Amino acid sequence: MRGRNYYNDYIQFQSLQLPLRIYLEYRSGARYALGKNSFIFRIPVQIAESKRQELIIHGKNWALKILSGDPSLIKQFQTKPYRHGELIKCFDREWKICLINSNNGLVRTKWAENKLEIDVSEPTSEIRDEQLSKAVQKVLSSFYRPFLQNRTLELAQKHQFPKPQKVSLRYMSTRWGSCRKSTGTISINTKLLLAPEEVLDSVIVHELSHLIHPNHSLSFWKLVKQCDPDYKKYNKWLKTHGNQLVL
Repeated sequence: MRGRNYYNDYIQFQSLQLPLRIYLEYRSGARYALGKNSFIFRIPVQIAESKRQELIIHGKNWALKILSGDPSLIKQFQTKPYRHGELIKCFDREWKICLINSNNGLVRTKWAENKLEIDVSEPTSEIRDEQLSKAVQKVLSSFYRPFLQNRTLELAQKHQFPKPQKVSLRYMSTRWGSCRKSTGTISINTKLLLAPEEVLDSVIVHELSHLIHPNHSLSFWKLVKQCDPDYKKYNKWLKTHGNQLVL
């Protein structure tokens, strides 16, 4: 995005300093979100510095309000632990974590049957590592990518959407999906593999609708409702349970 940059800050909550990343962008208004490892503020860069600071203070107050309402959200800032024998529940199956001792110091993850085999350099019953988290996401994305591509094409054909040119699974900190109409590219958040299949389908339909309406106009929502009458229920499910979908 033109003129985009960012800097790091923090939000003081009780005795904790929680990470905050502030993006300065050419946009019409501010946007506040809770990402995987930090709060994320997107602030207009073209406004006066005093106004910009007002928006940042407003965002910090918003963050404190949601943290006070649900202190368990602090877990969002912790790297997910992986335990030997733990089950990762995806929409279609459970994957069993198998920690395997390795002497090469590399983080390697592969799937075999319904197991995720993870090489670790030191014998332990639990590991917590950002590199490992990315490795698990990568191997699950590799496994589920063909399914996602086929399912997206099925829903596009069923509801007479334009055929997407590319479908991908990738981690996104603030969105469940994205659509680039100009290239026909649809991306789905890897974390949705942990959601019920009907929720995953609902997000796919949402992004497919953007191939026709690249905004959130009334026409867009009318199309979404026509193809997915229960979309509000699935949106509510994500708002309630979305912070529990952690890889």
